[in-house]
Order: sequence, then structure tokens, then C-alpha cells
Amino acid sequence: MGLTLAPHAGNRCVCLPNHLIGRGYTSPEFMNLLYYWQPDNYRRDRRYGFGYHLSQNSAIMNSVDNGGTIWAFTRRGDGRYVLAAEFLARRVTRNPAGYKYGKYRAWADTDRTRYFDLSEAPDIEPMVRGLAVRSNATHLGQSFQGTSAVRPLGVADAQALSAFAVGLPTLARVGFYPEDVLEARFLGEDVAGRVVRDVSETRIDYLYGRDTADRRVVREIPNPELFGTNDDMRIRYVMEQLKGGRDSEFRRVATELRETYAGRCQVCEFDPRIRYAQEICHVHHVVWLSRGGDNDRTNLMVLCPNHHAIVHRDDAPFDYGSLAFSFANGSVEALRLNLHLPGIA
Repeated sequence: MGLTLAPHAGNRCVCLPNHLIGRGYTSPEFMNLLYYWQPDNYRRDRRYGFGYHLSQNSAIMNSVDNGGTIWAFTRRGDGRYVLAAEFLARRVTRNPAGYKYGKYRAWADTDRTRYFDLSEAPDIEPMVRGLAVRSNATHLGQSFQGTSAVRPLGVADAQALSAFAVGLPTLARVGFYPEDVLEARFLGEDVAGRVVRDVSETRIDYLYGRDTADRRVVREIPNPELFGTNDDMRIRYVMEQLKGGRDSEFRRVATELRETYAGRCQVCEFDPRIRYAQEICHVHHVVWLSRGGDNDRTNLMVLCPNHHAIVHRDDAPFDYGSLAFSFANGSVEALRLNLHLPGIA
């Protein structure tokens, strides 16, 4: 399938399949995609808490960059196909080379994205088979394999799905943690290297603002002694990644990266070792732990406290192709230092 660069809001461009040009798809503001969420992947994401992002190999994902909707459906345990999410995309970035879940990652608008309660969802198979997308396989999911798992939708099909979703019961919104504080707590130090005993509301307000949407979904960080008794799988996963405190795998890799960059921020090159003889730069998870990230070196970078705070406050996506953060106001900041993150072929 050929690809053509189409005009994009903010003077950026996206790739659209050639067969869509001239059929009402020249602006990604009007793009809708249909996505088959493999049941195993859906169950894993549901188990550990949805991270408001989706990865896939198809370049058609770029068509919802900075605006667009991904309608995700999956197969329930009883074999029925149901609508799983209305995913309002705000940015599409590239994953590290060789990332197992796909080249492209769509990041959601956390205020408007909805995850539906599958236990009460009606059968969506008749509707999907009635759409313009090809779905001739005996079992519906077989028509959505590989890069064909995501398909472009015409305006009428998107409107039909929107009408279908009216009144569907939704799942409660998941919370994200203020992870610069979380990381510091499990490493046994705060931003200045002092022992952390409590995470104050003042600190969380500073990071996320008192009345922002981000602040409203932040949960308080659990006490380590609750591990093993709390049934929140997201908390369990995060704590598993950070267990060990000063002897943790995260601390080991974080120390290596700080030495790799001589304590400097990879974005602005701020050097507190030279200027103040202090070690204050943080190690940031590109995909947050509370969104399913891990401690692999390709998911970590060294940031100064200011850049770490604004990346979390703004929920700024990072693109491994341009090696840059994109912020909500349109600002883009590329890494000035990079000695460990892989390039994109």
C-alpha cells in the first residue's frame, strides 16, 4: 500500500494510504480507525491497568496523530466480539527499533478516552461485518491480523460506531502515579537526596496542579507494606519493578546511566556536578511504570528536575524516531545528549 504525505495541523505531516486521498481523509482531524485488540493483549492490559496508549506496526496509525479516534474491539471469553474502547488519540510516536508490540504508539487524551465494561457490552460483530472494511473470514478476528489489525474508517462507519457506543457502560478511570516521587521513594531518596518518609499533598500539587485533570487521576502512592495484600494489579506491577530499594535493578541501571552522562540532563545538558558539585538529575521512565513500562535501558533517560517535572505534568510523549518530547502547547524538545537510546532504521 503506497503512502502519501498529507497536511497536518501544526504544520506537520502524516502518512496516509494513497487510496484514501481524495475520499475525505486529507485531514487527520477526521480520521477514525478500527482496531482489533487481540484478546490476550487486552486481558494483560486490563489486568495491570490500562495505560492510555496502543502500539501497532501499521503506518496508518500516523493518520490519527494529534487528533483522531481509534475504535477498539476485542473478543470476550464467551467468544462474543464487543467494543472495548473509544480511544481519542492526541499524539503518535515511534517505539524503539525492534519493539515487540509494534513500531508506532498512539497516546490517548486521558480526559475523553473511554474503556467500556465488556461484561455488559452487546455483540458488535454484525455491525463490524456491515462496515466498509473487509471482514470476510469465518471468524471475525481472522480478518484483523498483523498490520490489518488496524483499518481506516469512512465518515459513515465512524458515525455508526459512535451511535453504537452511546450509553455503553464504562470502566472507572485508572489512576497514574506521580512517578518522579514514586521512583525517589523506592530508591530511598527525594529530589535532593534526602530520605523520603511521606509524599505530601503539597508536592503532588506542585507536580500536577490543584485542579488539573492529571491531578484528579493521581492516586496516593501505596505504602510498601501493603504489597501482597492490595488487589490492585497496577500497584503490584509497579512495586515489583521497583522492589529492592537501594539494591533494586532500577537503582543499578539508574546509576549506570547517570555515570554515562556524567550527571547531566539529556535534554538541556544541565550539569549540577560541575556547577554545584551535587547529584540531582533524575532517571525517567519514558513509558511510566504505572502505564506498563519497565526498567530496560531503552525506556530510561536522565533528566534534570525541571524537565522531569514538566514531562510528567504535561504527560509529554517521547518519539524514538526524532528522539524528542512533544508538549501540549506545540513545543518540541529534542535530546542534546544520547549515548544509549537506539535509533530508528
